[in-house]
Amino acid sequence: MKVFKYRFIILVMLLISLVSCLSDDHFGQSSLGLITEFGVLGQVGDTEIHLETKTIKVTVLGNKDAVLVTKMKISPFASSDVGFGSVINLTTSFNINVIAEDGTVVTWLVNP
Repeated sequence: MKVFKYRFIILVMLLISLVSCLSDDHFGQSSLGLITEFGVLGQVGDTEIHLETKTIKVTVLGNKDAVLVTKMKISPFASSDVGFGSVINLTTSFNINVIAEDGTVVTWLVNP
């Protein structure tokens, strides 16, 4: 009887563990397209990132028409048209498009 009881408990635990597994898309794909860190070569001061308005303010001394992006962190599983190692023009404002995991495009405005 004891052997049956232990086998039954092991079988129940195994079934619970198999049933409780979630598929990768159980919670759906994320629509977040955030930029949480941004930095460029020759930057003076800290970067101002405003999540609500999707704007970034960065100050650079010297040549602004060919600036190297040295730091950029975006939402997990998202991609971007600008990233680490990109050369950007900071003489005027420009857009960075972040594509979230679910395909949502979030446009950020970078102001020099």
